[in-house]
Amino acid sequence: MTVEVLLMNRTSAALAADSAVSIRSADMSRLITQNGVVKNFILNADSASGMMIYGVAEFCGCPWATVVDKFRQRGLGGEATLGETADAMVRLLTSLADTDLVPTSSGDLLFRIFASQVMLDLHRRFEDALVPPQSLKPAEALSAALNDLTHDVEFEMVFEGDEPKSAPRPRIGSETPRLTQVFDRNMEDIIDRAVMALFPRTLDTPDLRQGLARTIRIGLLTDWMPPDSPYTGVVVAGFGTADVSPSFIELHVIGLIGDLLKYRVVAHERVGPDNPVIIRSFAQNGAVDRFLYGADEEFVGSALRRTYAYAKFGIADAAAQAKLDPVAAAELWNLVDEAIFRASLFGLWAARDAWRDEIEASFDQKVRTASVEPLGALAAQLLGLPLLESDMIGNATVSRPFSILRLSKAGAALTSQTEIM
Repeated sequence: MTVEVLLMNRTSAALAADSAVSIRSADMSRLITQNGVVKNFILNADSASGMMIYGVAEFCGCPWATVVDKFRQRGLGGEATLGETADAMVRLLTSLADTDLVPTSSGDLLFRIFASQVMLDLHRRFEDALVPPQSLKPAEALSAALNDLTHDVEFEMVFEGDEPKSAPRPRIGSETPRLTQVFDRNMEDIIDRAVMALFPRTLDTPDLRQGLARTIRIGLLTDWMPPDSPYTGVVVAGFGTADVSPSFIELHVIGLIGDLLKYRVVAHERVGPDNPVIIRSFAQNGAVDRFLYGADEEFVGSALRRTYAYAKFGIADAAAQAKLDPVAAAELWNLVDEAIFRASLFGLWAARDAWRDEIEASFDQKVRTASVEPLGALAAQLLGLPLLESDMIGNATVSRPFSILRLSKAGAALTSQTEIM
């Protein structure tokens, strides 16, 4: 648990992070909060590149600070571009499978956690398919849920202009002999336990188990992650040696399963003439998002889900009063489903955009014109919003002191403080 912010303009970058982190318990089943940990790191002082972590503060049981030391020993951060730095980081993390930093057993535990989350996701989709408007029979609901889940691990929704389309997910690796050994040691047992716990006995068939095993395998090899997966957010920021303006790349990293690094690239953005200011917040970012957008992601997501759910029940009730047969009721929902979702989503986006326009007229101008020192001060002030909120409500998962990483072509500087500037 943590809160962090990133500010960038044409010449500089500043990253501010509190000092609360989450680590896994010895059996990796629980997350425990610790305070007083630095989460900003200088990768290369000459090129001015750095990284910031949020979420889980360990990589396969090894503290990220130790992992960063290994990065520095191998010269990470001196690449020509920041994109090449991120690629090198992925290669170095993968290579740790052959070192004493990562025990073999951690890969089995991570696989079992991942597979369990896949099946919990399947169970959620199964239960959704049992209620109106789908109201499928159990066997049909399970088949539909598995097909839906398999599609999600293989494909993602992308936009071409304003139009969404389905595209294959990026693959992050291939099945190696070492990964096959992880499957052989764990797959049958974890599927057996989960199927018995989550689904009626009458639905436990060889086809279900084979389909689950295939979906888990595919899900590991693409960048898909189950909901609520514990991961480390890694933000690589600053400059490569040939870069003239800063950029950042955000990764979500679960860890090593066998010799496969399970991760995904979440964002990659560069400052430029058409994008002179970048402002991002991470993790417990509700207070920052409310300042920037008037509503945080949790509120928007909750409003969207509730509006959509109320619309579902309203359509189902209207269909019942009109005495439509089940087929006609399903066709009615199919006609209005996407329109209701889009209208709700676009309305929420429009409200956020209106508030963001107000902020751009003032705060963004400060970020755009700041040199590296005042940019760090602005990052600290932005971080102060969730720090103040957490102090007032007694939230122990966000804490002082906090660190500020400043990056410019003149170099890199990391400072720590307790008071907002």
